[in-house]
Amino acid sequence: MSAARLVSAERWPVLALVLGLGVGASMVLSPWLPLALTLLAVTAYTVLRRPSMLVGLMFAAMLFDQAGISGMKVATLPITASKLSVLAALGGWTAHVLLTGRAPLRWHPVLGGMLVFTASVGLCTAVAGNFWVGIFNLAGMSMLTVLVAMVMSILAGEDLRLLTRVMAGILVAILAFSLGAAASGGRFTGTMGDPNEWAAMLLLLAPALIGALASDRHLLAVPLRFSLLCLTPLAILATQSRAAFLVFLLFAPGWIWLLRRHRAELLVALGGASAAAITVFDAEAATARFRALIEVLSGRSDTVDASLGERAELQRQAWDLFRDHWLFGAGPGSFPVKSGFVPREGHLLPPHNTYLEVASEQGIVGLVALAIFGLTVLLGLGRALRLARSPARRSALVGSLIGLVSIAMMAATLGLLTFSMAYLVLGVALALSLHPDSVDDRGL
Repeated sequence: MSAARLVSAERWPVLALVLGLGVGASMVLSPWLPLALTLLAVTAYTVLRRPSMLVGLMFAAMLFDQAGISGMKVATLPITASKLSVLAALGGWTAHVLLTGRAPLRWHPVLGGMLVFTASVGLCTAVAGNFWVGIFNLAGMSMLTVLVAMVMSILAGEDLRLLTRVMAGILVAILAFSLGAAASGGRFTGTMGDPNEWAAMLLLLAPALIGALASDRHLLAVPLRFSLLCLTPLAILATQSRAAFLVFLLFAPGWIWLLRRHRAELLVALGGASAAAITVFDAEAATARFRALIEVLSGRSDTVDASLGERAELQRQAWDLFRDHWLFGAGPGSFPVKSGFVPREGHLLPPHNTYLEVASEQGIVGLVALAIFGLTVLLGLGRALRLARSPARRSALVGSLIGLVSIAMMAATLGLLTFSMAYLVLGVALALSLHPDSVDDRGL
């Protein structure tokens, strides 16, 4: 035996003694501390080996952000699970970069578009003089810019198949467990607490995940694809969201195109979804909601649906505010106070339209900046799609693009400017656009 090995072997008892003393001391402090330290060590090791799991952590936190488990507050600032996960991932990514020497940041023109819009928030806040209100919008957009840059930098050049399976597995589990409760009646709210926002979440995530799984040959990929295609339409129907249903119908051919090479799965999933819809889908309630929408739009109804009436009033006041402050807006975050409209729930709300929200609060300056941001996204992902060499990357990019365009359309009926999951999906899509060709040979 060599001297080096002998010395190494002699050190084992010392290391075991130190470890034992550490565990004993931690148990004296708290019986849960050893478990917490073990989980921390496992997490640190996983992040070091697979930094993509940081994105999985943020995904899970955002998915459960409104599930009633993250209502913590520090002073007057709401600290949600999604914000905490971004900060934790930032620390984990910094540690990974320091230990491995990887490039900490990758650049993409979309980040420039986000910075332009963030700057417009700051400018409009300064002009309106509502710093203590606008600072929250400015901080939110700044954090979302950091989120996109971090996700893109973490995943650029990484094999994304494991991450995709983890994300799809979490979403499928939520759908499977919660759709049973939806069958008992009422509108399906998922983990968001709001049926319309949950429908928007599904329209964003499902095509992105299906596209990423389309060329995955792993054993788990088949049930995940099948479950997403079967359960997601049911969940969207169960939300009874009229806008989401119309957007789903518009992009359903794109979903089918993503699985064009899996025709058997496609046919079985569609058949299963149609059969299950009988028990999950409240046809009478949904038909009444859609009939009310059609009658209002056609002008054949003398009475206005309560929800549609409230939205119409909010959007009318947003137009009025935009006309009064057309250049710089009334100030980011100021619509609920400036409009003074009190909805049925009794608390102030922003307009149910992201674009009118920007127009009323940031004027032409904000709309132009938002258009620049959207244009950089379309041009960047369009260029990546043209240059995609493999069917796997092409399907993943198309799926992400369908999800992002769907959420952009839903933004015309909801306030989704700071919908964090959309920015996470955007970061994943940008990472795909930065992948070298060698990554295509391994998967994505």
